[in-house]
Amino acid sequence: SQAQAVGEEADRLAGSGEELSLGGGSVTLVAGRSALANPKQLLDLANRVQSKLGGSGVVVTLGGAFGEKAGLVALASKDAVALGVSAGALVKEGAPAIGGGGGGRDDMAQAGGKDAAKLGEALAAARGAIEGALA
Repeated sequence: SQAQAVGEEADRLAGSGEELSLGGGSVTLVAGRSALANPKQLLDLANRVQSKLGGSGVVVTLGGAFGEKAGLVALASKDAVALGVSAGALVKEGAPAIGGGGGGRDDMAQAGGKDAAKLGEALAAARGAIEGALA
């Protein structure tokens, strides 16, 4: 089922979390791509990954390809935001790579673009923004 697929994907991604520690503090970052079918599912998936990780200082950035189009979603937990990480800023950094735009709040942001082939670059840009925020 679709729900089961989302659950399995969330488990996989949650297991890939890495600790990013810099002068300003540390967060657990999950950054990945998902093959789910639409932007709403991408957000649902990001929320599930965040809740599976629980804990403090969790940042999730996910990219998805929907045909030729691309989606990007970022979530930052309250304590990550307190360290200076903003989901909106991560999406603003990443969106130009996929030929799109978007934004949102400090804790949740989304973007859409037209170039799914560049999702890797978008995720790398978002990671750079996190490292910058924690430096």
